[in-house]
Parts: sequence; structure tokens; C-alpha cells
Amino acid sequence: MKVKRWSNGKRTVEIMGAATKMFTFNQPADFIHIATLPGITGDEIGLDRLEQTDYLVPPFFTKINSIANMFKQSAYSGSQDRANKIHGSQIFNAVAHFDDDKIPTEPLRSNILAPPDDALMAALEDIFNQRPVWLRTAMDEHLPKSFSSWKKKVAFARTCYIFADGPWRGCMCKLGYDPRKDPGAQVYQIIDFRDPYYRTISWKTDKQANARAGQPLETPAMAVDITYANVVAKIPNFNPEVHFLTPPSRPSQLYQLCDIFDAGIQKLVSDNDINRHVDRNLTCSKGTGK
Repeated sequence: MKVKRWSNGKRTVEIMGAATKMFTFNQPADFIHIATLPGITGDEIGLDRLEQTDYLVPPFFTKINSIANMFKQSAYSGSQDRANKIHGSQIFNAVAHFDDDKIPTEPLRSNILAPPDDALMAALEDIFNQRPVWLRTAMDEHLPKSFSSWKKKVAFARTCYIFADGPWRGCMCKLGYDPRKDPGAQVYQIIDFRDPYYRTISWKTDKQANARAGQPLETPAMAVDITYANVVAKIPNFNPEVHFLTPPSRPSQLYQLCDIFDAGIQKLVSDNDINRHVDRNLTCSKGTGK
């Protein structure tokens, strides 16, 4: 439609036609900002002249794939303090970084007011007694589906903290347990598996086409090795994706070494020489990775 504004203040709306095509984008268009004030020849623009300009730089602009806030880190404002980043990330669960001297030993004070579910707390205590480090997807296999996400969030805040980086990135660790000081924690480390298929742009279109055609999106899981049959029988909500028994469903998929149901991989992990010095990226030897 087209809106016309007349001199007497009257406005008329004219219908130009019907929109028959619509385009949607999952990333912003690339653009640059050009200042309205031209540079003056022979004059230097520096920090002392910054406040004299008569225009405002837009807070959000990009020359990369996703929107970036220029005021979070720039030549004028400087980098945001790391402590502020950590404080902002500690919304509910305590968070640990690989370079931290100490790991959380108690829940955040702001999150102990909400009363937890006693049955869920007992279930989590039993789970962390089995092993002290879990991925969330692996933990959900052993928790009843009747517990809501909110109840889980409250209980997680009282029982565990999250590792933000390093070999246990994304894992939920028992409060007070430091995997960096435990040589046996190498089996709990994660691998970030990235399927080359997801580097192409066709996987999204294929997924959408299959959804429109009513075809199933899930790939049938591989048969479980007889060695792990008894283990699978004891898992209440068995998820084959956790154990690498089905192809990854996302570009970046995390797996814990101890959860991969493959005899060859488990032999590599068990026969691996444990490094005395825990590296940020791996605790296994380079030979195991090859």
C-alpha cells in the first residue's frame, strides 16, 4: 500500500497490490555505517574530538554473521571486565572456568530461597554418587519425566555447578568436586563432534523439506552392542543420541567419553596414558586422538 499526505493534512491510502512472495532470513543483512559529518582535511579526529561530533553511532551494526554490540568492546569503552561476565552468567547455577583457582563448593545465595523437590533432590544425590560429572542430556536419562524444567533448575542450583570451558565444557559437576585434580576424571571429558554435513547450507533446507512432506526427521538408531545391553536395560529414559548410536542432530554435538557405547572407543580411553598435567583442551594423550 501507498500512503499519500496532502497539504490540508488529509491522508489517503492506495492499495498497490497483493504480496505473493515473502522472504525470511535467519541472519541480518550486512551493512556499514557512514557518518553524516564529513572529515575535515588537515584536521585529526581523535579521542579529544569524540564529544564534538553531531551524530550518534548506531549501537548495533555488523560486518560478520551475527549481530554484535559495538559498545561491549571497542577502542573507546575497552573490554568488559571478566568478573562482570562471570557474574552475568551466574543467573542460576554456579559456573566454573578452567583457569579458576577454586571451584564452587556451595550454591549461589540468590538461589537457595526457592524450595527444591525432595524426591528430585534424592534422585540427584543418587546420580552424583554414581559419577560426579554429567552432561545434561545424559542426566535426563536417569531422571523421571514427571519433573518439570523449573523443578530441575532449582534442584540443579543446589547440587551442581557448570564448567564453562576446558575438557568438561558444558558438564554439570557435583558441588565441591574438582575434576582437574582427579586423574580418573579423564573418562568424563567431552568431545565436540562436528559433522561436515552441517557445514553445508543444504541440511536446513533438507530438514524443512522433510518436515513439509511429513517424513520422519529422526534417524534410526544403531543396534546396541551386546556388551552394553545390561546397562541400557537399567536406564529409565534411554536416549541413543547420548551414546553416539544415532547421527548428530545439530552442527555441534557434545559427548562424554564414558557414555559412548563403542567397545573400540572405550578400549582407547581405558588404555590411554593419563597426563599428569591437565591441559585446557584435552586430558588424553595425543596418540589417543590419532
